[in-house]
Amino acid sequence: MEDPFVVADATFSSRLILGTGGASSMEALERALAASGAEMATVALRRITPDTQGSLIDVLERAHCRLLPNTAGCFTAHDAVLTARLARKRFRQTGSSSR
Repeated sequence: MEDPFVVADATFSSRLILGTGGASSMEALERALAASGAEMATVALRRITPDTQGSLIDVLERAHCRLLPNTAGCFTAHDAVLTARLARKRFRQTGSSSR
């Protein structure tokens, strides 16, 4: 890699960050991740249930795509900060989840 994209302790070969909100289905999202080569995808954490089988988290894991949490769905600064802190605690590691 001539010019790697480094965020914290992770190095990425792609600078493309895919948003997950507009996908028409989990299958469509999985195809988009594969076709794009994206290694990170944004996820509105207030709108998902992470431990559900077949969830968005499962799709990201299969695609070897790092979860990039966002605070969409939060209506106050307090809720956004709390959501971000919970996301950091729940999803901190090399992959996207820590089931």
